[in-house]
Amino acid sequence: MRMLTLLEPSADVRERFLSGQTKDHESPRDLIARWERVRARGLLPDRTDAAGVDALQLTERRERLANILRGHASLFEPLVRDLESRALVAVVADHEGVVLYRHGREVIEQAAVLDQLAEGSRWSEDVRGTNAVGTSLVERRPIGVLGGAHFDRASSGIFCYASPVFDPHGELICTLDVSGPMSRHEAAFGTAICAASSAVELMLRTQLFDAAVVGGLPTLARVIEHLREPAFVIDVRGQILCGNACASDVLDDLGPIHNGRLCFPPAVARAQRPYLARGAAVGGARHGLYAEQLCQRLHRRARLAWQRARAKKRALAGERVRM
Repeated sequence: MRMLTLLEPSADVRERFLSGQTKDHESPRDLIARWERVRARGLLPDRTDAAGVDALQLTERRERLANILRGHASLFEPLVRDLESRALVAVVADHEGVVLYRHGREVIEQAAVLDQLAEGSRWSEDVRGTNAVGTSLVERRPIGVLGGAHFDRASSGIFCYASPVFDPHGELICTLDVSGPMSRHEAAFGTAICAASSAVELMLRTQLFDAAVVGGLPTLARVIEHLREPAFVIDVRGQILCGNACASDVLDDLGPIHNGRLCFPPAVARAQRPYLARGAAVGGARHGLYAEQLCQRLHRRARLAWQRARAKKRALAGERVRM
């Protein structure tokens, strides 16, 4: 999903928001909608501080994430090294917005605000207002918040980009964030943080298929490539991982495709597992393969769409013969 960047508003937008005068066309709608959401929870722009977790709770949360990543936290290292060289801060927060790890050298500019991104601090939207970490967790998408777009006035001098990380079953496990003073802002930081989260998701997806299929996803791709019926593999978020030549005949009928991601039916989305659509629908479970139970609806739609596409091709071929 594309990153949504909340741009720094003009100086009078906050005052108009606080006075309730945000119905005019000049107010940024994306930003005001998110400010309204946190204000409805009783937050005030000058009172967004929140207690963090203690050392024991922090250790437990770190262990929980480590069990999911299985020692692959090294994927963050290239990004961390680059950010350190730029005097920026990178953090990993869990699914509740608690900062588990903070990386980066001491930042002199906007130090008071950035020091609040400490390990164990809580940056969920319900306690900090609109911010990249918390808002990305609420909306389950990459978010950038620039300067005064932060709900908290004290954070108006910094930028933040955050991108959530999902496991192969669609569960949000953590979010990655890069923050720094506005004087050092570059839009490329948002691209970098999205690339890092995608790399982690790819690693988790690879682990699942390696456990479910001998040879993992590459072997599965080679097998379905030789099937006569349409076959493809998509994850729970609709990302098309692989497919055979016939798959293109049915994918368009199953739902719109944006940047290689299929917007598949809600009933299948609720299955919360990767799956393979073929003659008998098959999905990848945590410890093996299972058939049909989760994907019957998708299978029926795929089968009908394939049959319609085949009939259409035969009709066209018949017209050519008559001509």
